[in-house]
Amino acid sequence: MKSSLKLFTFISILFITACTSPQTLVQYKSLGNSFASIELELKSNHKFILEVDPIADESDPEANNKDFDMKGKWKMEKNNYFLTFKGDVDLKSLFDPQYTQGKPEVNFIDEHTISFSTSRKTLTIWGVVCEIKKPNDK
Repeated sequence: MKSSLKLFTFISILFITACTSPQTLVQYKSLGNSFASIELELKSNHKFILEVDPIADESDPEANNKDFDMKGKWKMEKNNYFLTFKGDVDLKSLFDPQYTQGKPEVNFIDEHTISFSTSRKTLTIWGVVCEIKKPNDK
């Protein structure tokens, strides 16, 4: 009887763990603008997703208004987040310092990796200011 209870408990814990999706630990979300809706989420499984949803320009029917997502892994070291992007990503265009009055918000580690301070309240992505949202923020 005890062994079946232990087995049931083990299977229940395994099922709950397997069905639980990673939690968002940190999120940067774009403030109101007419360019794009942008969201960067750092997940509890040390993966991230950067979603960019351009706002359609009705005056330019040939504009490329396709959404695009970028994924990768992140880690935290010495009060900095390090994001390593998968695939071909032009990080220098995504985090261009010309949109931050020439003051770089991120450090370019290599062609796939950036870092920035964990204390940043805003992050400019694709020329759009994104504000930090912690899980308990509404």
